[in-house]
Amino acid sequence: MTQRIACRDILLALSLCLSLAGAVQAADCKYAENSIDKITSARIVTTKPVQLTHWMRELRREMTAFVAASSYGGGEFLRLNIEYVRDRATEAKRQAGANAIVIPQGAELMIAMSDGAVLKLQASKAVAGDTTNDDPHPDWFTTRATIDYAMDASSVDALAAQGAKALRVMTDTGHYDVKIHKSNVDDIRKAIECVR
Repeated sequence: MTQRIACRDILLALSLCLSLAGAVQAADCKYAENSIDKITSARIVTTKPVQLTHWMRELRREMTAFVAASSYGGGEFLRLNIEYVRDRATEAKRQAGANAIVIPQGAELMIAMSDGAVLKLQASKAVAGDTTNDDPHPDWFTTRATIDYAMDASSVDALAAQGAKALRVMTDTGHYDVKIHKSNVDDIRKAIECVR
């Protein structure tokens, strides 16, 4: 009888530890949205975007990237917000048709994983970047685009298992490479864990 009680106590303690570990992990998650759809009762979860690139990239007028994970009714997406800052001369070329950010539906996002493997996701819909001149410097223009890349179960597992080193964003005219700053290598993994 004593052995049964001891075994039961151990199992209770173990389940309590596991639930506390889950609560601690959930406490680390920061959500932009965490709600239930009023019509479908599907859970809608989107993490707050986290910057993957070093802030100096924007000052050097290079591509900056932010990532969030999103889940709606069991479908999971990796949401990538990209910003590209250009000077007036480059913007004149863009207006003439060069350097616009257009992501066709099905365009790939290649993710260089920490172990050297490359994971490929596809854009769930076509996206065209929006260009503004809201920078404090009058000669700089910023193009922003938000792209959702659909993930299947194996993609979610792969991203949750390890960090990523770099991204390649495929566009209609080529690609942009984004080097993930060393302090942000685990941010995609953490975002995925928050919507699982």
